[in-house]
Amino acid sequence: MATQTIGDEAKSDGIMLMVLGGALCIWLASGQHWLVATETATLIVAGLLLHRHKIAGIYLTLGMVLAMSVYNLSVLLRKGLGIKTAIGLLLFVGLWQCWRKYGRILRNQATWDDPLVPHETLPPDSEESDDTPMISIVLLRRHALPLDEDTLSAAVRRAWSHPQKAGDDEELFAVGEGFLFIVRNGMGLWTVHNRAHPYFDDVEPVIASIPEMRLQKAVRDHGAWLSIDLTAPFDKSLPAESFYPHIFRLLRELADGDTLAIFRPETGQINVWDDEVAAKLCGPEPLQDFTQRSQPPVIHVEDDDPLMVAAVTEARASFPDFRKRWLERDNGERFLVKGPVRSGNRQEYIWFSVTDLSEETAYGTLENEPVDLNGLKLGDPVALDLADLNDWAFLPADGTKPLGFHTVKAVDAVGKRTLEAADGS
Repeated sequence: MATQTIGDEAKSDGIMLMVLGGALCIWLASGQHWLVATETATLIVAGLLLHRHKIAGIYLTLGMVLAMSVYNLSVLLRKGLGIKTAIGLLLFVGLWQCWRKYGRILRNQATWDDPLVPHETLPPDSEESDDTPMISIVLLRRHALPLDEDTLSAAVRRAWSHPQKAGDDEELFAVGEGFLFIVRNGMGLWTVHNRAHPYFDDVEPVIASIPEMRLQKAVRDHGAWLSIDLTAPFDKSLPAESFYPHIFRLLRELADGDTLAIFRPETGQINVWDDEVAAKLCGPEPLQDFTQRSQPPVIHVEDDDPLMVAAVTEARASFPDFRKRWLERDNGERFLVKGPVRSGNRQEYIWFSVTDLSEETAYGTLENEPVDLNGLKLGDPVALDLADLNDWAFLPADGTKPLGFHTVKAVDAVGKRTLEAADGS
């Protein structure tokens, strides 16, 4: 994926600060305290300076967050812990995050054009080398999820089976609005981001690194994203794996028909979202299971690729064996063929189960979900002109080794070749 620079992050943070300042302006119009006016002006100015890559914006942002953090600490000492105070104390986390992003510029160790280097790639003697990657999972979506405190609180209760109401001044709460929410449970404090723009700065290099066409389409079609990040664990001795089940359970509650893919930034693992993947998130090994494909991979292979030409030639030459077995078929045996399925100006090579076979045509139902064939779906009836046969397969009723599947190795080899080419670019 595209390398994000410190300057890119500054532009994003600057816009966020100006939006927050604008929201406070609206609130200020209702007659709020003078302190709100000061915060509003500071947010807008800091955001503008950061967006324009001015060092003064870093100093102003750090100073503002520090002042607000100290203020909330004083409230905590006077009045005790409350929801607003707890959220305010998260500003200390924000202060640290701001220093991690921009501190290198202030120390003359980086420029705005330098990349945001992942902490796990820092050299051993770096002062930040002990930091671990953020525990986070992202859902890629068509559109931003309509989300408010009540909706998120209900999802939290369903996901974490907590008897208390979110918002109580106890173990569990969910607060926030728009694109940023904070959630607390017995494991720690979590941040929920709900953004109405693509997750990747430049989606084309990401797509180019993915050989599977179904996943390519999911990444290409997404225009928004939702993530759950672990902000502050209460027990830092726990392994990272112990936190992910909490994320997965909450994501299952927040996912809907607009969800296209699930992505783990720490490792770069990504998978198409569907009901089978969603079910695996609550299994015993969600980190391993969520990457397992629920549909056979769809890989683009050129018609003249030597590996595919050889495989198709072999499949067609051995098709008489398939036909003989079909004529002698018994209950429980399965017969599959693969060939081009067309809809409008689109075409995909798909497996389907054979229900009838003539001299020139195979009839059946789609065995796989098409990637993009204008509404055609799993189980729809199709017919294949046997002159276009790409492959065949016979699955015995006793579960012994199937026959056919001549093109599978060729498709796997092309997919591996695509990945190696992307890694080498």
